[in-house]
Amino acid sequence: YSLALVNAMGEMLIARDPLGIKPMCYAIEGPLLAAASESVALSNLGFRKESIKSLEPGTAISVVDNKISIERFSDNPRRGHCFFEWIYFANVASTMDGRSVYLSRKSLGEELARMETVVKDDDTIVVPVPDTSKAAADAMAYRLGVPCLEGLIRNRYSGRTFIEGGANREAKAAAKYTPLPEVL
Repeated sequence: YSLALVNAMGEMLIARDPLGIKPMCYAIEGPLLAAASESVALSNLGFRKESIKSLEPGTAISVVDNKISIERFSDNPRRGHCFFEWIYFANVASTMDGRSVYLSRKSLGEELARMETVVKDDDTIVVPVPDTSKAAADAMAYRLGVPCLEGLIRNRYSGRTFIEGGANREAKAAAKYTPLPEVL
C-alpha cells in the first residue's frame, strides 16, 4: 500500500508499506509538500526533478502544526515490488525507487530480443500492444534489426481488460484494439 491522508485540521500522513509493493513519491519545496504514486505527477505539478524523491518502504511522512517529519516505522530488508507497476500501470515517464520506468521497459525489450529464437526474414516485424509495451517493442526491434510498426490502434475509450474475467473480458479485449491489416 501507499497512502496519503489529510484531516480537517490540515495534518497530513503519507506512508509506504514495509515491502515497497506500491510506489510513493514526494517533493518538498519551501513550504510545499506533495505526494503521488508516480514522479511524473509531481513533475507535472511543477516540482523540480531534484526535489522529487521516492519514499522508502516502511517510511511515513507526517505534517503536524506545519512541521514535516520523516520517520521509519518498519525496518524490513526485503523488497516486494509489484511487477505490474513496472510493466503496465506506471507512466513511462516516471521514476520509481531511483529507476526509470522507460529504461526498465527498454531493458525488458532487449532481454526479449536476446531470448528470441524465431528465424527473421523480410516479413519479420515487432508490433507493440499500445501503450505500455512501446519502449520494450522499440528496444526489441532495434536489437533484432527489424522494424517496429504500429499494427494495433487502441480505442482510447476502452478501460483496462486484464482485470476482467470470463466473457466480459473477451468482449472488452476485442473492442480495445483495432488491427491495421496493411501492417499485419
